[in-house]
Amino acid sequence: MSNDLTAYVFFSLYGFLSSFLQFGGYFFYFSSLIISNIFLTLFLRFRSNLVRLKERINELHVEIDAAKEDFRHLHRERGLLTRERDLQKVDIETWSARCKELQMLKFGREIDLDELEANSDQTKEKEAEEVLQNDAEKFKAKSAKLFKTSARLEEELALVSFSFCFFF
Repeated sequence: MSNDLTAYVFFSLYGFLSSFLQFGGYFFYFSSLIISNIFLTLFLRFRSNLVRLKERINELHVEIDAAKEDFRHLHRERGLLTRERDLQKVDIETWSARCKELQMLKFGREIDLDELEANSDQTKEKEAEEVLQNDAEKFKAKSAKLFKTSARLEEELALVSFSFCFFF
């Protein structure tokens, strides 16, 4: 804030306060001291608020500059990502065209791979799953038999060890 505006505010307040303290055309002797003290208090508060506001304005300018720089960075990054996306679209279109061309050469028409898979013969898969399930059942049966045998042999060992202890 300029010094001219500060002086204007000072004299305006001084004039207002001195006219406020006049009574019946007589000006109190101590009114100038009161006005000076009131004005000094107000001026110091006003000045500190102005300084604080000016500092905040400067902080906001710094924040605005940082936000502008971030925006520029994001704009550049968006441009790079857009270019990369466009290049990938071109690659996808190229590969799609190659696949269609290969299908035309091999089959004479385009083939829907999802439809082909849905209508395909899955008997080999089912047979393999059945064989795997049978093998799993056989393994479980053999495991159970071996565990029973192991438990029986451990009991026999315990009996032999117990009777051997009494023999000596």
